[in-house]
Amino acid sequence: MRAMVLSGVLLFMARVGFCADELFTFAGGTGGSNDGVGTNALIGVAGSFVQTSPTRIWFSDWYANSIRYINPYTKHTNSVVGSLTGSTGFVDGGATTARFQKPWGMTYSDTANIIYIADYDNHAVRAYDMTAGDHVGTVTTVAGDSAGSGYLDGVGTQARFFRPSDLAMSDDQSKLYVVDELTVREITLSSGQVTRVAGWSSSSTKDGVGTMAQFRQLFGVVATGDFLYAADVQSCVVRRIQISSKNVITFAGDRFNCLDSTSGVGTNAYFFQPHGVSLGANGDSSVLYVASKSAISKIVVSTVQVTRIAGAQDFSGYADGVALSGFLD
Repeated sequence: MRAMVLSGVLLFMARVGFCADELFTFAGGTGGSNDGVGTNALIGVAGSFVQTSPTRIWFSDWYANSIRYINPYTKHTNSVVGSLTGSTGFVDGGATTARFQKPWGMTYSDTANIIYIADYDNHAVRAYDMTAGDHVGTVTTVAGDSAGSGYLDGVGTQARFFRPSDLAMSDDQSKLYVVDELTVREITLSSGQVTRVAGWSSSSTKDGVGTMAQFRQLFGVVATGDFLYAADVQSCVVRRIQISSKNVITFAGDRFNCLDSTSGVGTNAYFFQPHGVSLGANGDSSVLYVASKSAISKIVVSTVQVTRIAGAQDFSGYADGVALSGFLD
């Protein structure tokens, strides 16, 4: 079973029989932030998700300004961190004291038992430490500050981000990689040092090394070994960044074909505004899954074969069904 979090709903793809994937709504209805069971729970706009235990799939709720989890066995959704009424702010502290402003991307350190969160409109990276328990943890600010935005490297809150949307953990869990619109940054967790890996403070679609590379709008990233894969929404492509060399290439997709999701190899494949990317089941780095506006596509990394596995080619919506008949938004 694979899970994708989309606007207002938590969708799962399950293998049915031997030949067809089925896309079905596991939890959530649109237009609110009420807790509940299954589709009786309301979700504003679900961002990303992390699983911390068999009974905890955490997800960010962009509109509710909170971090919530669902128990996949009971299908019960619980609001735990941040405002339970949707109010915004930039406050560190206990679970229900802390405040966010449009939290989106998340990643999890199982060695530290910490969820790291990209706090989009606060221009910051936050951490929810669950050492004391998942309902009584503490939120702190790792880097960035709501007092200002930009693309400035530095230590901790002296660094500046512009709308960080997603983040990924290095294999040894010592570093975070953050995408914030036009740049890719590295945070060394032991020191809080923020360093630019690639990108510049101007928008374009350009491959190159370090600051010679340019992006149009990064909105999803995953890390595996020496590589990062990032979804460049407005360029309609997936970029690959080698961490050691800082070399950026266009891995898949075509910036001149942004209106549909079409299978193909490498730059002969198309994505309709890709905004999320993940590894395969159990961290399988041989495949990537890309969520775009209307579809979910699978990339075989070794061949760069892109295959649309769910959703429609060129239009969005909400409809369950056999994977290529279901609609996404």
